[in-house]
Amino acid sequence: MSSFFSSRSLRFWALLVGTYAVLLVVLGFRVYEDAAIPPWVLAEHCPSCFQKDRFLQEMPAERRLVSFFYAPLIDRWEWVFLVHAGVSMILLAGLWRLAYLLIGSEGGAWIGVWLILPVLYYHHWGSNELYYPQLQPSLIAKALGAWLWAFLLEKKPFQAGVFALLTSAAQPSVGILTWGFSLPLLLYIPRQRILSYLPFSFGVLAHTLYVLKSNAVPETLRPLWEKVFIEFRMGMHFNPSQFRKSSHFLFAALWAIGLYVSYKQKHPLLSVFVLYGIGIAAYVINFYTLRWSPLIYSQLPRSTVWLKPLGVFMALSWAGKWIRLPVLSTSTAVAGSFLMIWSAFRLSRRIDQRDYIQVFHLEKSESYQLGSWIRQNLPDTIVLAVPPTEEAVLFYAQRSGYLWFNAVLRHEDPLLYAQRVRQLYGKDPLKKDTKWEEVQTEGVEHYEKLCRERPDSLRAWGITHAVVPRGACMRGAPLWKGERLALYAVGE
Repeated sequence: MSSFFSSRSLRFWALLVGTYAVLLVVLGFRVYEDAAIPPWVLAEHCPSCFQKDRFLQEMPAERRLVSFFYAPLIDRWEWVFLVHAGVSMILLAGLWRLAYLLIGSEGGAWIGVWLILPVLYYHHWGSNELYYPQLQPSLIAKALGAWLWAFLLEKKPFQAGVFALLTSAAQPSVGILTWGFSLPLLLYIPRQRILSYLPFSFGVLAHTLYVLKSNAVPETLRPLWEKVFIEFRMGMHFNPSQFRKSSHFLFAALWAIGLYVSYKQKHPLLSVFVLYGIGIAAYVINFYTLRWSPLIYSQLPRSTVWLKPLGVFMALSWAGKWIRLPVLSTSTAVAGSFLMIWSAFRLSRRIDQRDYIQVFHLEKSESYQLGSWIRQNLPDTIVLAVPPTEEAVLFYAQRSGYLWFNAVLRHEDPLLYAQRVRQLYGKDPLKKDTKWEEVQTEGVEHYEKLCRERPDSLRAWGITHAVVPRGACMRGAPLWKGERLALYAVGE
């Protein structure tokens, strides 16, 4: 018990909470953004509210296990921040432990964590990050995955196996990639102790195969699926030509540094960096040549979320041999943490930041206000249309949507999804070079014009109500109007 209240423990907890506060200041926090809370959980919570929704009729296989985690949060949105804070600090603690194992310095480990988050944030491969300012299933999986790496380096295969299975349950693609790229570390664990890792590995593989079988795309739909899902909806995750050019150089440098340092130190991570080199090279070559579907569908770029911290931590471990890494005193850690927490608190109280850090005033967010009004005043049978940037209204309304623009598709949906994107936002996902990001930036104008000039088309498609920007006009008086948005009935 005394060790819990030691100076080192106090320093650790102060810096852990302070680092999360820094992430709030730099990146904010939103309850719902980019399908962070799987909307299928809403449909399971109230099936009658989504009886006319074509996209939320069945939970995708990769969300079925994690849905139990989200279900208690429905209509308890104030809990989302607390859970996000807890999950984020599990991630930060896991990263710190991994950094400490590789660097061997308490202060150096914190420097490594801060370099990853937030300094090198937005420098990624395939829009994949370790941390998200929403409660994404991917965030949960990576928080658990960080401990998988730490336990394997500590030669604790049983604990690592537990976290491997939990990671897979939260996000199967993150789980299988974290498990796969960490496998070389087993070579440095005594063979008899590896046996405790095997049952969990079988569990990870079984869950992954179940998801793959459930999501198997029929051959007749494969070209359409790949065009809509891989090239349009998720191109930023799959297509290396859409990744940031600076990130290519960063990841190449981190891989080379990690490979060199681990070779010089005869470190177990050497085989991990070798595996990364083979895997990334194979993915890129395949994407531009054979386009073998299983390798593309592997979402291998997602695995690079671990390459960045491993490369940075190995670089700091090498630098620590030549320069003295700083040591933080307890008083400095506590004072710095207090300053960051106070900064996050003050920023969250600002009126102009209400949608940036939704902690104390979600009820003052216009998306939440409109969604709540719809839920309380309109029947379960309505069908809503919203601008491509306002899916949060649809989420808080808990009513059928004509299109969930940000939700991950099932293989049955690509043609319907493409048709409705074209109808509402004027962009055709089936056309070459049409990008998902273009709809968010250019689709609002087309949507406004459609609502203003062709409400009969909305009615013919089965839409009963439309959310539009405040300045856009439709026939009749608005049912609800705020500073930014307005709600209209499409009519009978």
